[in-house]
Amino acid sequence: RTLNPNVQYRLLTNGVDLDTLAQYADNSIRRDLVFAGKLDVWANTMMVQKIVHEILPLIRERVPDVRLHVVGGYPPRSIKKLQSESVILHANVPDVRAYLREAAVFIHPHNGASGIQNKVLEAMSSGCAVVTTPTGIHGIPAWHQREVMIGNSTDELARHAAALLTDHVMRDTIAERAQQLVNEQFAWETIYSQLDKCIDEIYPPTRIQTPGYDVDNISEKEYKGLAGQIRHSALSLEKKTSYKRISK
Repeated sequence: RTLNPNVQYRLLTNGVDLDTLAQYADNSIRRDLVFAGKLDVWANTMMVQKIVHEILPLIRERVPDVRLHVVGGYPPRSIKKLQSESVILHANVPDVRAYLREAAVFIHPHNGASGIQNKVLEAMSSGCAVVTTPTGIHGIPAWHQREVMIGNSTDELARHAAALLTDHVMRDTIAERAQQLVNEQFAWETIYSQLDKCIDEIYPPTRIQTPGYDVDNISEKEYKGLAGQIRHSALSLEKKTSYKRISK
């Protein structure tokens, strides 16, 4: 603003690939806890340590047979040493989606400032109920006991996780609401639409005259052909014109 006091900003959120994440999972087979992330990142390492040493013992007092699945790449030695009958490490797996779809609860004891946690969005999109902290849900308009469970302490996080593990109705309800929230606000198609609006503000839409087409009375077949030409051109040209989509 020092260089340009009239500058305007537009913010776009992160997105989720719903085609790969939001697939059907049989909730009746969901069990156990999961944490997924790049495990050589300090913040993720600290969260795993906190879950294993502080949160999991409290959960197991209420749900004795529950296990924690730690999923992610490049686990340091400190994480590998935590493996036991109740802590299973899945290192450098090619795809974390299966683990998110099979787990009952995604446990995320986040602490500190950060942007949107993509791992939380992915868990929500996968239908896995999320237990996190106030900072872990930053940037995601989810409410406690509606789309997620939010805890302010180790004991609260453990109690919320145990409640979701034992109350399948509450867990399924929260998970479904979370999935709906992500579908509505964090799908890439939604983000792309918001980006288009930002571009249109910079380069206002211009009605184009296309030889051979009556843009007000175009057939679906003609529209698809024209749209294909436009998409092909857009690969090599910066988008400066917004094209009006004509419905059937």
